Amino acid sequence: MTQRKGRPRQGGPSDITTTTLARNVYVVDEPSHWLRARVGELLRRLDALPLPRHDLVVTPLGRTGHPGSREDRCCDRCRRYTPPGRPFYVVRYRPRPRVEVAGGLCATCARAEGVETP
Repeated sequence: MTQRKGRPRQGGPSDITTTTLARNVYVVDEPSHWLRARVGELLRRLDALPLPRHDLVVTPLGRTGHPGSREDRCCDRCRRYTPPGRPFYVVRYRPRPRVEVAGGLCATCARAEGVETP
């Protein structure tokens, strides 16, 4: 696991950090405005559900499909399809201690979230 500064995103701070868990799997430490807004929507929906307070909740950032399907390889931010063999980035963000959000991003959107891409 490594931690490094990402590239500055447009309109965001220049000290973005991401933690690399595995190849193309990153934890977003400083979310963009888009990610904060999207996660805010998800949290409002979760707050309305009768969930036990002691469980960890893992929720997808966007639509999901069967593993390896076309829908599974669509970017959760721009909805562009990334074909197999092209870089597709899994990002994880924990807005609360017991809530984790996971999603997939194309290279362009991953850079916007602070992930250093080739």
